[in-house]
Amino acid sequence: AIHQTDCVGPVLKLCTRFNLTGICRTYTDYEIAVPLTIKSIQVVAGKFKVWSGSSYRNTMKLISYPYSANVESSARVNFSPASLESDIDDSFCYENRGAEY
Repeated sequence: AIHQTDCVGPVLKLCTRFNLTGICRTYTDYEIAVPLTIKSIQVVAGKFKVWSGSSYRNTMKLISYPYSANVESSARVNFSPASLESDIDDSFCYENRGAEY
């Protein structure tokens, strides 16, 4: 049988200050317009696509666990994410393969 705990979905943490401080918000699916200017990012689980523009526009980067960094010119994500969506195929949850995630 499939139990809710068999699948740990994607989790993304975005913060308004460097080093994952300040106001932090956690996202698990998508956000068409992030309401804050982001200075640090951590992928807690899974994968996410993040865009520099709202409504999934402009530059897109794919980041995955264990990515954790400040937003700066040398970082993989060198912009404050304005929109995002999780990048996951959750079909394994219904095939009793949650432990493979």
